[in-house]
Parts: sequence; structure tokens; C-alpha cells
Amino acid sequence: MTQDSSGRDLAYPFPTAGWLDGGARFAVVLAGSSSCPAFPSSIDVADAYTIKLGLDTRGGPACTADMAPRTYIIRTPSDIDSSRQVTLLFGETTVALPPL
Repeated sequence: MTQDSSGRDLAYPFPTAGWLDGGARFAVVLAGSSSCPAFPSSIDVADAYTIKLGLDTRGGPACTADMAPRTYIIRTPSDIDSSRQVTLLFGETTVALPPL
């Protein structure tokens, strides 16, 4: 297994996130069952540098055992300061979005 400096498996780089449009939006990439995908269901601003996303899943009781990535584009809340590092929390994952 190949890992990056944070210990994350590079063969399975999801979930991940990054800024778009100069910080006006950000993308979150989640991976999971293609028939029961996870999706951002809520957003909470803890402070000017921390965003918490709630995750939910859709689909039926029988999910396929494949791994399909899905990208979600989210408008950055107005009270987030992208000029400093922003911490994005979702599921059991923490992603640091670099300052812009």
C-alpha cells in the first residue's frame, strides 16, 4: 500500500475536497456503492475556518459492492474565510482546504 504524508492510501484517494472559483465554491469527492451513493445532506459553519458537512445515502436496501466516485459542488458559506486554511469535516474524514 502506498501512502501520502498523512497516511492516506493513495490507491483510494477518496474522500477529498478542493476549492473552486477562487473560493466561491468547493468540491467534495465521495466514493461508495454506485447504487447507494453518499451525498452531502447538510452544512454547518462551526466558525470562520471550519465547515461540517452531514452525509446521507440514497438507494434501496440492497447496495452493490463497487466503489464509484461522485463529485458534489457546494457554494462556500459567506461566513467562511478562505484566506486562511479551512477545515472541512464530513463523515469520519477531515480535509484541510489551503488558504487562497
